[in-house]
Amino acid sequence: MSNDQTPLTVGQFLLMLFLTGIPVVGFILLLVWAFGSNSNENKKNYARATLLLSLIGIVLAGIFSSMLVGLMGAIYSAM
Repeated sequence: MSNDQTPLTVGQFLLMLFLTGIPVVGFILLLVWAFGSNSNENKKNYARATLLLSLIGIVLAGIFSSMLVGLMGAIYSAM
């Protein structure tokens, strides 16, 4: 079980940002980095934070979408 805590270089960080921007590949990589046992500690924390922010964004988007659909339904039924 490796616990690599060496800082990421700028190049590694930019590559990580680029790879996470690829739709399906990025999500899979985030899961591997977040929950894999061989990941660098900095990369693991970045992946976990990114997944958490994505989850919060999805929940908020669902809430606001539901509110918008309800509002549009109320406006439509009032016509």
